[in-house]
Amino acid sequence: MSTDGPAPDLAGPLPDADEPGPRLAEYVDLSAEVSLGALTESRQVEFTASQDGRSYFVTLGPLRFDNWIVATVIPASDFLATIERNAKIVLAVLVVLTLVMASLAILAANRLIGAPLLGILGQLKHIESFQLDKVSRLSSPLRELDNLSAR
Repeated sequence: MSTDGPAPDLAGPLPDADEPGPRLAEYVDLSAEVSLGALTESRQVEFTASQDGRSYFVTLGPLRFDNWIVATVIPASDFLATIERNAKIVLAVLVVLTLVMASLAILAANRLIGAPLLGILGQLKHIESFQLDKVSRLSSPLRELDNLSAR
């Protein structure tokens, strides 16, 4: 790009270029984002193209040659594809770990609390029907439940 004159001259790829990014020079107006005539250091701009709706990163850098500016246009998906893929993997791993932890919590609650309470309930039925000879001590890994079934 050259900053001579009122509008910048845009240099682009050959018309049969396969990459869509360089063709953005044909329809991108960066003057709203950056004053090209006052550009003294590299500047990065992100924009969404109106033609294809994709996001692009543009880096503008001044050259010391005849007031030229070099613009590099890179699709945001080139940078963000790996991050998005990794985010999906992390999300899937978190879902699996959450399900495993929930299952373990249910099993632990059943083993540590549910089963001993059902045993104590059975003992209470013996007491309720005055069959005290059938009452026995039930041990539990939890001290509170162990104390409930003590003789």
